Amino acid sequence: MTELDRRRLLWSLLGAAGSLPLMVSTRSRAEGLASCAERLAFTDPAKDYHGFALHDLSVDGCAGHIVLPERPLLGQPWVWRTMFWDDFQNADIAFLKAGFHVAYLGVGNSFGSPDAMQHFDAFYAEMRGKYALARKPALEGLSRGGLYAYRWACANAAKVGAVYGDAPVCDLKSWPDGKGKGDGSPDDWTAAIKAYRFADEAEMMAFRGNPIDTLASLAALRVPILHVCGDADTAVPQSENTDVLRARYMALGGPMALIIKHGCGHHPHGSRTRRRSLISSPHGVQGAARPRRRADTRRRPDRSWSCSLRNGIMCRLRQHSYK
Repeated sequence: MTELDRRRLLWSLLGAAGSLPLMVSTRSRAEGLASCAERLAFTDPAKDYHGFALHDLSVDGCAGHIVLPERPLLGQPWVWRTMFWDDFQNADIAFLKAGFHVAYLGVGNSFGSPDAMQHFDAFYAEMRGKYALARKPALEGLSRGGLYAYRWACANAAKVGAVYGDAPVCDLKSWPDGKGKGDGSPDDWTAAIKAYRFADEAEMMAFRGNPIDTLASLAALRVPILHVCGDADTAVPQSENTDVLRARYMALGGPMALIIKHGCGHHPHGSRTRRRSLISSPHGVQGAARPRRRADTRRRPDRSWSCSLRNGIMCRLRQHSYK
């Protein structure tokens, strides 16, 4: 992945999260870019997905989807949604408008278990081999989908362009176990132990394969990460998940940006709120002021800065703080 590709991907991630204008492809079919349907030669009729063409898939015994942008970016970049298809889809729609494909494989409520990762391996091979999508997708982990995204990404760092987490679960002990200050989910905790084929709870507690434990491979390749979190989340507390992951990733030298939604819980997902701030790392701003109140309701940026995300300034991150 070139620096230009990495910059485009990060800008699109931030744009989809509502923090930056989206970078949209300006190339047209007249410039030699065939439509996705023509290029991929789908035989099944397309379904409508918020104005885009969706095709159903069956991979490794699991049902999935691929949604095609009207004007794909060169290189056929794609976003891999790992859980909760079509829930809180604003980010996916933004990615599609920016020229990214969006793909999904349903592996059930399996918490990123080894069986789920085997299905993911087959899905990645299908996306690359049959559909010729880019070698390095951006993995999107919504809530417990963070387990799936990071478990696959950390085991396949050389195949990952970026990770986008929206209130992501980064430690099974926080959710569903609820060993910290989070609400927890006893039924999901029992199901997770079964999905991982552990003998008992003690074996699960000793597990060192959580996202917070396996970041070295991503950091070594400086894979960009963006998280969006509510600081009042009691289901997946930021302090036990994103904050721990961010501190460890920064310590390893990994580039990460964090959008904090002040006063927001686990829902709603996304970052389209008036009270938010953006923190970049590891060489940029380490904290951000809470949004200032303004006399009017017009959206105006409060501050901007430049930060280094890979061997020098890669892109300009602009903080938009509103009333």
